Amino acid sequence: MALDYDRFVRDGQPRWERLRDLLQRTEGGGLGAAPLETLHELAELYRRTASDLLRARDAGADPALLEALNALVARAHAQLHGRRPARRWPPVRELLVDGFRCTLHANARLLRLAALVLLAGVVVGAVAVTLEPRAVAVFVPEGFAHEPAERVARDTRHGVSALGHTPLSSGAFLFTHNLRVTLLLFGLGVTWGLGVLALLFYNGLLLGAMGADYAAHGHLQFFLAWVLPHGVPEISAVLLGGTAGLIVARALWQPGDLPRTSAAASAARQGGRLLLGAAPWLAVAGALEATLSQMHPPVMPYAVKFAVAGLGALGLWAHWVGFGRVHLAERSLQGTG
Repeated sequence: MALDYDRFVRDGQPRWERLRDLLQRTEGGGLGAAPLETLHELAELYRRTASDLLRARDAGADPALLEALNALVARAHAQLHGRRPARRWPPVRELLVDGFRCTLHANARLLRLAALVLLAGVVVGAVAVTLEPRAVAVFVPEGFAHEPAERVARDTRHGVSALGHTPLSSGAFLFTHNLRVTLLLFGLGVTWGLGVLALLFYNGLLLGAMGADYAAHGHLQFFLAWVLPHGVPEISAVLLGGTAGLIVARALWQPGDLPRTSAAASAARQGGRLLLGAAPWLAVAGALEATLSQMHPPVMPYAVKFAVAGLGALGLWAHWVGFGRVHLAERSLQGTG
């Protein structure tokens, strides 16, 4: 089909001018200071202008127009893909920080869904045990069940829980256990997400039932001080595993133009970035659960344990936010963001 030159220029001029304006605004200060919406727009305009350039070349358009479009596309490409100062340990930062943040930001809705399902389990477990205390025996496996009054009396008498293992061996065991749960959540994505949602709900159910049981016996403070130091990083890692599984499930439900297996494989790579970001927090959770979480007054005041939990939450916030804007723009150009 012949190119309607006048209409082509009339329709394209506004976006070419907009792209030129965005480049003028970002070339001085760099992309890092630009709002996320600007980066998305810049990437989209670059794609469309590059397409316009190809159409104009095929149609043998005016050389002056070709030169102008070529220069514009070259500037946009240099801005989005140009070399940046080398970073120390770039592969580590890319995997654990930038790639992680981009993937997390792009899948924030699935993270919220995972958190809501876990929270729903907490609420159901807590309400059920509050209404019927004997329900704790149904929800809590035998290996996790403790008589709250007996445990609190024993642990606060000595100041340390009876672990039966050294902190090193306990930490390794707990890290391995938490890693298995996180990987299982990721793997359950192939159940079209049903297994992911069920396991998240069950983990919340267990947590809510145990909390309500301790609260009913007047030991909620002990329970929170026991769980929160390691629970903040552990639950966060579990949510990342659940989100990774849901990414795979979404690809199975909505593969788009790709074959379902190809869409799932691409989604699995995204989920893998979340698992890499979860790994350090699993290690922190295992170390805290084997040591600080098992220490109680008079050895370890509650205030210290709550302070450590708060610092953990701040560390998570620092890791999860500030979503790698430049890298997100690059991924949007490649269709992988």
